Amino acid sequence: MLTRQQIRQQERALAKRGQAVVSSGLPPAPDKQDIVAVALVLARTLRNRDDPGRAISAARLVHGLNEVSTRKSPGAAKLACARGCGMCCHNWVGATVPEVLLLAATARNSARSQPDLIGRIVERTNVTAGRSRLERFGAKLPCPLLVDNQCSYYRERPAVCRQTTSLDLAGCLDEFEGRGYGGEIKVSSVYLAHARNSRVPLSAALRLTGLDTATYELSAALACALALDDPERRWLGGEDVMAGIEKGPRDQAVDDAISAIERELAPLMRDAGVGA
Repeated sequence: MLTRQQIRQQERALAKRGQAVVSSGLPPAPDKQDIVAVALVLARTLRNRDDPGRAISAARLVHGLNEVSTRKSPGAAKLACARGCGMCCHNWVGATVPEVLLLAATARNSARSQPDLIGRIVERTNVTAGRSRLERFGAKLPCPLLVDNQCSYYRERPAVCRQTTSLDLAGCLDEFEGRGYGGEIKVSSVYLAHARNSRVPLSAALRLTGLDTATYELSAALACALALDDPERRWLGGEDVMAGIEKGPRDQAVDDAISAIERELAPLMRDAGVGA
């Protein structure tokens, strides 16, 4: 049985490994221990009470990991996606609360020089908020952040947007025009893997710190966050700031991966006093 000192040493070594991974990126099929290490870094971030913006900090970390990983290992398949191609930005999108809070905070910062920005975003969310996937299909209702057919907050876009790619625009066009609901679009398996490799450790860290792991319909969630005073503080304090907003579907494979990370890290975090 390990002593407390040995557990603390193990935790520090794993955290150091996770920090290195966040900086250098992950391959599409990473070592499982690297994912565990990233989850530990994120859990420490979420438990850092000296940082009132720790949920947003965690979202920035995983988005940075995704970007570094994608640049490092983009895959061989040529994407059909191009600048100004926003057909996928008319679909139902689910995002975690930290990702929503990051978008809301970025919009608030932009509003300092654009006083009517928040009002415009909220007005556009009212068109899409609460509509089901089927109701969005073929309706050509753009994401409230889509401007001139481009994402106005591309660097802050959630994981699901980062994984949404196409190798053949024909399928995208069919979906955009409302033809063949549930049809298949050829996507990059590499981009899917990179998104999953950031989403899984974030969700595991949220669960380990007792925070909400669900994804929420982005338009309604963003409107809610923009309407609230200090939504991050309230959410971190245990308030259900997303009450009544439609949740995204559960992914059993992701849930299983999260549970495996939780089983490995929970005793270490408890015994080492991570973030205490």
